[in-house]
Amino acid sequence: MKTRKLIGLLFILPLLAACTGNKQSDETAQTETFTKDTIPTGPNIFYFNGDFTYYADAATLKDCISGAILPVAMKGEYLKVEKKYQEMKPRETEAINCGVMGYLIPKETDEEGPDMQLLITGLVGFDRTVSCNPENIITDAVYATYHPDEKEAQTKTSITFDNDYTFQCTTYQLSPVKLVSDYKGHWFRTAKDNIVLLVNGEVLYEGTIDYSNMNLILQNDDEKEVVFKKKA
Repeated sequence: MKTRKLIGLLFILPLLAACTGNKQSDETAQTETFTKDTIPTGPNIFYFNGDFTYYADAATLKDCISGAILPVAMKGEYLKVEKKYQEMKPRETEAINCGVMGYLIPKETDEEGPDMQLLITGLVGFDRTVSCNPENIITDAVYATYHPDEKEAQTKTSITFDNDYTFQCTTYQLSPVKLVSDYKGHWFRTAKDNIVLLVNGEVLYEGTIDYSNMNLILQNDDEKEVVFKKKA
């Protein structure tokens, strides 16, 4: 099974430059300082959706599909998100469904809580009429497909997802039983219905989530669409 480089998700920082003149000796060039704390950095920007809460000077987003509670870093586009949240006049500790673009970063060494934080690079929007559906969590099941099909299966490929956004994908020959391949990497959504599985930054699988039955419709370089069915 081949992997291919992820395209279309590269986030390229704009080139920032300032030019000043010296026409008058009393002129002072005013410059704005840009740092890694004010400009989001990172190779890939992904989609996160869940219940956003702000309380006691801290914000979290409970991701609907992983079940993870992500502390939100107070940099990047965070202030725009908090402002929009406050404009909705939330009740104390009220969670409002929110979609954002961003990526995970390590927490600061002097901060408490989970090792990773969500750095927001863009707000998709808030929707008070929507809440997370527990049946949409993908970290509590195994997803499997058979080759060439389940009835005449020669191999079985299984994927498990963890709420730290890591996954494992194994393929076994069924008779005699033999391990064919074993991949470990990271998974993210690129949109509400789209998911990508990355191994060392390259695509192993990408495709869509069918929320009607929670099956995954995935593809890679070697295969057309492959349906991974959710197993309890």
